[in-house]
Amino acid sequence: APATSRWENHYAGALSGGYNRCCRRLRKYKMTKLLIALVIIGIIAGAFYFEHQRGSGMAAVASKLGLAFQSGQQRIPEQLEQADFDLFTQGAPDVKNLMVGEAHGLPVSIFDYSYRALSAGEGGNGVPVADDHQSMETRSQSVIWVRLGQPLPDFDLSPSGIHNRTVAARYGFNRVTFDAARAFNDRYVLLARDAQRVRALFSGEVRDYLLAHPDLVFEARAGNTLFYRFEDRVDPSKIPAFLQQVQTLLGLLKSG
Repeated sequence: APATSRWENHYAGALSGGYNRCCRRLRKYKMTKLLIALVIIGIIAGAFYFEHQRGSGMAAVASKLGLAFQSGQQRIPEQLEQADFDLFTQGAPDVKNLMVGEAHGLPVSIFDYSYRALSAGEGGNGVPVADDHQSMETRSQSVIWVRLGQPLPDFDLSPSGIHNRTVAARYGFNRVTFDAARAFNDRYVLLARDAQRVRALFSGEVRDYLLAHPDLVFEARAGNTLFYRFEDRVDPSKIPAFLQQVQTLLGLLKSG
């Protein structure tokens, strides 16, 4: 009887210990799930708060610039969609925080645009599929669209050394370079159909200005021009300075 009692006590203790361990693990698992849920909720809440703050900041800047403001996400204007810019082949035709009006007598729109893309490549109107070698990323940028009175030849200017782009093949563009302008040729990739007309536009003064304001992407389609920097969503307080850069550059193109 004493041996049986000892065995029963040992068995009961083992069961009790196992039960307690299971309870502790279950509590730990529940706590882990709760913490994960709280982190996710915090991230979502933070993102909503950040977007709300950005929208408020953009609205205030639009008011200072004398531009109308439309908050939230909306489809890009039809005229902008028809301009056939490369940027809008990268994702859905939706923009956020749209400012519309005139600056220096020219129609101008300023907005945020985001799309999903392969880390070393491009996006697409569909959702790109990641493979074993490339992950996905979201690229968000502030964009300025200016409509000119006089059309420019079609071209695409972007910084060298960025992700792979197929804009040349997509639009039938060729690389345009400049003699005795190695710094510019190294820092930027200029693509166009009419090399002679585009070289005439990009005077030494224009090239120097672009070198002093690096990483700019400049697309021209007839009388429409588009300006942005990949993955650079400009702080609302710096939007006026960005607009001034664009206006100065367009002024140099006209004077050249």
